[in-house]
Amino acid sequence: MINKIQMYTINCDVCEADVLDGDDHGAWDDVQYVEDIASENGWHKDGKKHYCRNCHSFNDDDELVIKNPTL
Repeated sequence: MINKIQMYTINCDVCEADVLDGDDHGAWDDVQYVEDIASENGWHKDGKKHYCRNCHSFNDDDELVIKNPTL
């Protein structure tokens, strides 16, 4: 029997890096678990957008700064 299942990962909205690169799993069936993995690995969520640690920072006023994807 073949069953369809839904799995999740997160890709950076700037560089498209995958939060699960280097992980033993390519996806998980629990979206909150994937969100937790991202947070634990320095990713930032802003609304529905996700930024890997290489594509975001915070300025001296603690405001989110998104790095230019063309650099």
